[in-house]
Amino acid sequence: MAYKVIAAFKDKTDDEYLYRIGDVFPRKGKRPTKERKAELVDMGFLKEVE
Repeated sequence: MAYKVIAAFKDKTDDEYLYRIGDVFPRKGKRPTKERKAELVDMGFLKEVE
């Protein structure tokens, strides 16, 4: 499942990588945990997309 960034943020678990609005999360080569994805959705940074 992919996610779209809806609010810019620096990912503390990815060397402070800056995700900008409209980016796809996660970036190529990264595999965040389900918990991390859920946390970012709950905080309003990501939206689930198909």
